[in-house]
This record gives sequence, C-alpha cells and structure tokens, in this order.
Amino acid sequence: MEIKYSAELLSNLNKINMDIYDMAHARIGTEWQANHVCSGYSRIYLIIDGIGKISYNSCEFLLEPGNIYIIPSGLEFSYKCEKYLEKLYFHVSINLPNNYDMLSKLNKCVVLKNAQPFITELSECLFDNTMESLFKVKILLHKIILTAVEENEELCGNIKHCSDFITSVLSYIESNLSAALTVSETADKMFVSVSKLQKAFKAEMGVSVGRYINDRLMFIAEREVRSGKKSVKEISDMLRFCDQFYFSRRFSERFGVAPLKYRKEYML
Repeated sequence: MEIKYSAELLSNLNKINMDIYDMAHARIGTEWQANHVCSGYSRIYLIIDGIGKISYNSCEFLLEPGNIYIIPSGLEFSYKCEKYLEKLYFHVSINLPNNYDMLSKLNKCVVLKNAQPFITELSECLFDNTMESLFKVKILLHKIILTAVEENEELCGNIKHCSDFITSVLSYIESNLSAALTVSETADKMFVSVSKLQKAFKAEMGVSVGRYINDRLMFIAEREVRSGKKSVKEISDMLRFCDQFYFSRRFSERFGVAPLKYRKEYML
C-alpha cells in the first residue's frame, strides 16, 4: 500500500472559503445609479437583459446580456442604467489566511464573455431551496471564480503562509479589533518594539500594522451596516469609536457614502 498525503493542501482547503452575503434576481431602471462606490465584498453580476454601465479609473464599459462581471472588493467604481437592466447578482468574499479577500488583489473588473450557460443554470436554481440547488449554486460560483483566476495572473500561484509570529499578531488583532486598538498596544502584547513589529508585519503582509487594523475595522463596519440589524450608533459603540459621527466620517472616507445611504441605496 502506498499513501501520499498533502498536509499543506488539506490545510489550505480548510482555510479558503467563499462567503456569500447576498444574492438576488433584479430588474432595475434608471434609479440604479451611483458614483464612487467602494464595497468590502466582491460583486458578481450576471446580465440577463438590458444594458448598464460601469466606470472606474477613467475606463467605462457596458454591462451586456450573456456576460458575467466580477467587481473586486476595494475597487472604487460608478454605475448607471439609462433604460433597464435585468441581472442576477451575488455579493461574495473569498478570504485568504491573512483575512483579505483574494479578489482584492485585482484593481480592475473581470469580464467573462459568452457566459450564458452559467447564467441560465443559476437562474434555474436560484430560488429552488433544495439540497441539489444549494450545491449547484456553490459549484457554479466556484467555477466562475476559477475561470477568473485562470485568466488573471494576479490571482494565480501558491498561497503565501505567515510565520508563527505574524499569525500570533493577526490572532491578537482579530480578538481585540476596535477603533481603540493601537500599534503600540499590539507590539507590547507581542513583547517586541513597535519598529520590529512594523518591519516584520510589512515584510510578510505588504501593509503596515495600522493599515491592516483599519482595513479589518472597516470590513466589520461595512458588514454590520449592510446587515441592517444594528443602528449606526450601535455599530459605532460596538467598534469603540468615540462617537457615531466620527464613525460615519471614517465610513464615508472608506466607502464614499454615509452608512445609512450605503445601507439603503448601494446594495445592488
């Protein structure tokens, strides 16, 4: 008997998950328009009929029937519809071990052309709450992401693992995440100097500790605002901002719009 194990692959399979935050079939008109939208999740638009427009970084293109469009988290973009648009949409996040959405590596929208088979299959099972349909939706979404990965070098390659030290730092930040958490406090808890922490963290994560804390803070804030379960004040208090007005200002700086407007108007 010969058995070959792949412990690293098994570990990664258990770490990489697709979270689906929202999905729907939408028929929209000229009311579908917004500028400078920036989301904490990635959007997948499957166009059934009509025409829409997306623009970002001085680039504008049409949303056309039969195509799939993937808008990565963190990309600032604008959208509009001049007549009508019918689409399926999914809000997803594929989080890596460093807690960043894999698709946030992209700084562009991914277009999958001639994707009508995906659109047809997803349309048929989107509202069929059976075990078969649940698996089918997940499989099809994974196939869409796989196609995007295969067509974009930025998403290919091995998964980068963090050292034990940085893993401990990430764990501490996650357990104590709030607007009050500082780099100095984190360094003290890790028993290292601020400069040593900053250097090691930037080398492995590619961002500063402060930037990472803010990114995670805004990710949680966006998730809570989107869910609609808590008031702006409750979210502000939960994340330990000094007051809800400062929280709203920080949210607007990150996502381009105040929390309540984001919740009401920017979700499609």
